[in-house]
Amino acid sequence: MLRKVEENILASGGKDIHLPESFRSHPRLVALANHLFQPIFGIDISALEDFEVPYQGMKAVRDQPPRNTTAEIHFVPLEDSDGNRINAADARQWEGHIIGERITNLVNDGFQVWDRSAEEWRPCNYEDSALLLRTFTPVEIYEAALKEWDIPNMTYAGKGYFGRQEVMDVINLLKVVNNTYGDLSLAGVLCSPLFSVSDETLFRLRSKSDILWEAMGGDLSDVEEGQKVNVEFARETMSDLTGLVGRVRVAELAQEALARTGYLATLSALPDGRRRRANVEKLLEMARRSDRIQLDEFLAYLGDLWTQEVREGEAVVEVENALRIMTVHKAKGLQFPIVIIPNASGGTGGRTPPVLARPEYGVALKLRDDAAQWQETAAYSSAKVVESRKESAEAKRLLYVAFTRASDYVILSGRRPAKEGSTDWLSTILSALELSLDYDGEVNYPGGTLLIRQHEEPLDLRERAFGARKPIITLWDQIAEAKHGTMAGVAALGPPLVEAVAIDPLTLKTEFTATELNRMLQGEDGRERHFQRYIAGLPERINMVTRRRPGERAPAWIVGEITHKATQAWNILKDEDLVSRMVRTWAVKEGLSDHLLINDAATRSMHLLDRFKASALFVDMGTAPTRRHEVPFAFSLDRRVIHGAVDALFRSRDGHWSIVDFKTDRIRPEDVGDRTQEYLVQLALYQDAIEMALGESLRVIVYYLFPGIAIEVDKDKLREAGSRVEMFFCDLDP
Repeated sequence: MLRKVEENILASGGKDIHLPESFRSHPRLVALANHLFQPIFGIDISALEDFEVPYQGMKAVRDQPPRNTTAEIHFVPLEDSDGNRINAADARQWEGHIIGERITNLVNDGFQVWDRSAEEWRPCNYEDSALLLRTFTPVEIYEAALKEWDIPNMTYAGKGYFGRQEVMDVINLLKVVNNTYGDLSLAGVLCSPLFSVSDETLFRLRSKSDILWEAMGGDLSDVEEGQKVNVEFARETMSDLTGLVGRVRVAELAQEALARTGYLATLSALPDGRRRRANVEKLLEMARRSDRIQLDEFLAYLGDLWTQEVREGEAVVEVENALRIMTVHKAKGLQFPIVIIPNASGGTGGRTPPVLARPEYGVALKLRDDAAQWQETAAYSSAKVVESRKESAEAKRLLYVAFTRASDYVILSGRRPAKEGSTDWLSTILSALELSLDYDGEVNYPGGTLLIRQHEEPLDLRERAFGARKPIITLWDQIAEAKHGTMAGVAALGPPLVEAVAIDPLTLKTEFTATELNRMLQGEDGRERHFQRYIAGLPERINMVTRRRPGERAPAWIVGEITHKATQAWNILKDEDLVSRMVRTWAVKEGLSDHLLINDAATRSMHLLDRFKASALFVDMGTAPTRRHEVPFAFSLDRRVIHGAVDALFRSRDGHWSIVDFKTDRIRPEDVGDRTQEYLVQLALYQDAIEMALGESLRVIVYYLFPGIAIEVDKDKLREAGSRVEMFFCDLDP
């Protein structure tokens, strides 16, 4: 596009005026930019495509800096010292540690940057640095690393706090309560975990009326029964909340909305649930601080904050002295003394769509073959080559923008490229410098020096990014050392004649899952097993999934897992062909690859499901007017939060509620009673949570999939197990 515009201007009598002077960067950094980008972009216009632009060199206007080194590149290896491949998340955490360490050292060592207002060199501060991201996907990893290094930071634009899905869900709910005719917000909140309305149901509602809210109150006879319940609950809930608008404060309104929907409990059951809950609770705190009664005023207040496109990281000093985090696109037109470009070996992560269309090649598409697999046509393959070159050209321009935001120093980091000829930013730079992928050391170029560091010996993955510069202190280290009056890595304080008080770190823990409490209260070694499973992350067993010898069967634990998943897919249990395909898919996801083992696992799982479908419990659940699966919960007990999810909850035809917990233990029928004793604490907490929510008593049933036996748990035993949790919390409090 730029080339064509330039040609049109010249053809109409215009002039090509090149402005080579750079007033931003010092001469050595300008020389490095010229040295890199001349081979990256090329200078021969005849060898370039219409969408490629030749590089035009820059000339520095500023004085020389007090050092030769102008940039540094840090490579994280593909494998650790044991030859295990380092995954992308671990690599980024390690990058975050490297970046945090380098920024800290630059500030502590008084690294000199140019002060434009004072026109002199001075020691740098945190606010002189900017971390520029190609995409915002990994931003939380780098924020966490900066927090670990006590580096204050502010994140601009991108998917900030108000872009978090859980925050948007609650804001959409408040918008609908304020105005039920806002169809966009209403559609968003219906499809969210708040009400779990499916896209199909939303389409059916929208086809009935131009006004979605009115459609929700109309005829729902063609809506699937479970979805109909969700729609009715959504309308009832939002109608009730609308009646509170203007009568209670916004914070109280939002609290009531969360209580009615059980949203916080739902978030707890989702991946990264703790962070999601914290984000919603932060929104509640904002509502409390605003102290507003008028909902429209509070929504306008949130809109103003959202428009600013800025959120603070967890700064430990004044925000005015904070490192900035933003996308490269957001940084266009800006400049910073020090620019950090992390994840420079990563791409955008996008996939080529099945249909491509441009004026130069028309429309090209992929087609499905007889096996329903996508296949590229010749036209599509040719078009994809063009798209690849355009993406490469755009990536080069974006790298140039990121690099030239720096006035004094540039730091790049990323994984070492896997092979020569890759098109990521770091590979592009190495190619321009004519260096091998494993080069380590200084690079002298005309005008200055570039430093390249290969980090060959990674720290342990658990220590690499967070806490790598501090002693590694585990929960159980603290317990052991507390007995001697000290905490791990911390000298004892206080008068020498006063005995230090031993502190159990569990007293600081504010939330527990029902499963981990069950484990901790299970025998004398409960805490140790809890540590191994939940703190150290050790598996309960080494799960073998590969066939070692002829005739070996699929592992029983996989059969149990896929059968357990099938019990949650209640609506498809009657379709044996579909269930058979699903359990085979789940078996593959659990790690099976041998088709004989997959078939064996599926056959045995189907046998267990047939046994379950022949049971009285299945009949009771199948005929129940109300039935829910994977029911999340959260409740407070003695200032602590207990959360989890119940496998199944149903109300039988006689009106009684029952909890069902499916167990995959491979045990003999005569051992069912003894094994159930081991789950009493977990089951008691399930019972307490659901009874508090329903306001009614209920039965607790455990169904063991392998022996195919259902057992109703004695209420007195559950009551005694629940009291053990209360006593445990009392013992934790000083």
